[in-house]
Amino acid sequence: LTKLKMIDREWEIFHQNLKKSAMKYILIHFGDHRPSFEGKMDFLKFKFRDSETNDIFRTFFTVRSNINLPNFNYPIMDISFIPSLILDYINSNESEFYQASSYVRRKCNGLLDNCQDLKLVNSFKTLMTEQIEFLNQH
Repeated sequence: LTKLKMIDREWEIFHQNLKKSAMKYILIHFGDHRPSFEGKMDFLKFKFRDSETNDIFRTFFTVRSNINLPNFNYPIMDISFIPSLILDYINSNESEFYQASSYVRRKCNGLLDNCQDLKLVNSFKTLMTEQIEFLNQH
């Protein structure tokens, strides 16, 4: 745990140094993994559940920036929405695919598989599949 605290401290120093620079930045850190230093964290069990989703495959994400970002506040957000979230942050969401992703993210309050609007989700998943098939052909 000492090493984990050290990493947190170094991450904060890195962020503070970026804030001092003139360069604009957005850092999004996400992940469901936990570092294991000499196996000391192997005994910890991390299980996330709530009554809304019954989903044990949860992760967290943190957004840090030195620019004023729009407030997208979702209690839970599907990781597949992170690219469109970034593009919305920088006001550069010109792709029809990512516009659709932003729309679904907003309409479903960050949810994908647990969204109540099944017609919208199925339509979006069809679009994702078509994009993947197109990319595989070219």
